Amino acid sequence: MRRGPVLIPVIICWSLLLSDAHGQEQAVQRIEHLAKVQMQERCPDCKVTIEGKWIPGLLRMADSSRIQRIQLTAPELPRGYQKAVVHFHDADQQARSTQVQLYIRLHRKVPVVQQPIERGEVITAENLSWELRDITSLRKDPVASIDELHGQSARRFIAGGSILFKQEIQPTPLVQAGDRVQLIYTKDGVAINLRCEARESKAKGELIRVQSRETRKIYQGKVLSDTKIKWTKTL
Repeated sequence: MRRGPVLIPVIICWSLLLSDAHGQEQAVQRIEHLAKVQMQERCPDCKVTIEGKWIPGLLRMADSSRIQRIQLTAPELPRGYQKAVVHFHDADQQARSTQVQLYIRLHRKVPVVQQPIERGEVITAENLSWELRDITSLRKDPVASIDELHGQSARRFIAGGSILFKQEIQPTPLVQAGDRVQLIYTKDGVAINLRCEARESKAKGELIRVQSRETRKIYQGKVLSDTKIKWTKTL
């Protein structure tokens, strides 16, 4: 019995299937590559891994050379499941775009607190070590550089071994609650100084409540220095 010729269509069929699968793989790889390039532009020191989770069939079947660019829709540093817009040319060379879903995994060096930091304590470089961590699932943003800590203190107690987040720092108060300060009231070129006591802790430029023992009134003012407050209104 002659079976040789029967193998030819089978081989051709398998060849076409493999070629089609390879073409789809190249299209997905192209999308992942473009997304990774864009992510590394946003965060040069990040280690980025991207996986295409949902790619429309029309895009999967497209020649990878027709995929022009990708636009990540999330601002700053998108991570986890994210939507993106892919711009490409169809078989008729018409410009088109469609939405895809990617999974973006990010590793980045982040500041890790060495010893517990008390609320209000000034944060310095000596308090921290920088470690490569997976930040994909983090809901808050870690402090990105030591420059962000200049003049900053802890907003709350921070446990040792935890990542330091932007939401946990605040400008170091220049005036502390209980400090004696001078409230400066200016009108028509005339300045009046009133001795007061700060009722809260605030940084330079922030609004603060102070109270005068003489008038027994509470005022609001803007912190100019560690001893001077500019009157804004009487409460």
